[in-house]
Amino acid sequence: MLIVALGTFGLVQGQVSAERAKENTSRVLASSIEDMVDEDPGRAALAAIAAYRVAPTQEAVSALLQRYEALKETAWMLSGFQGQIMNTAVSADGSLLFGVSAGGRGTLFHHQAGGKVLRRHLGLPGNLTFPLVSRDGRRIAYMVDGAGALQWHDVRLTGRDIVLGSAQRLPGAGLAKFTLGGGTAATASCPSRRAAGGSPPWTPMAG
Repeated sequence: MLIVALGTFGLVQGQVSAERAKENTSRVLASSIEDMVDEDPGRAALAAIAAYRVAPTQEAVSALLQRYEALKETAWMLSGFQGQIMNTAVSADGSLLFGVSAGGRGTLFHHQAGGKVLRRHLGLPGNLTFPLVSRDGRRIAYMVDGAGALQWHDVRLTGRDIVLGSAQRLPGAGLAKFTLGGGTAATASCPSRRAAGGSPPWTPMAG
């Protein structure tokens, strides 16, 4: 009888310890969410859901409700930028978005017709600034700190990936900077295309 009682006690203690470990993990996750909100609101929302699923502690419930209140009017959200996002550019139909973080890292997002979003961290050398996207979403361009010239890539969108072509310079292109809504913006164009009666191939970018 004593052996059975000790075995039962040990089992109960183990269950209590496991439950407390889950609650501690949930609280740690919930407490880290505030630091994610400004940099990546989508990741903060996912962390709130994860904290609640681990254990529905008071802290997890509060964090989940706060994220719901902040995002309840949002149709869809991009997540996974490499640091706080500083500037973005988007194709005319909104399907391709090119974002540059405060650390100069570039990320591409493709919003597919079915609602799925593909993401690609570009891993390009240098600190990227002034992202640009062509109207049809088939090319991206950007400046690199210290380079003094626009770089561009062809972009090919597949059902499973965003394929980036090799880096090229944009011959004869100019980069015009202007102010838009209190932020910095830019547009690039190729003089040869203008001479032929074409419109500038790059859409404006607002930061």
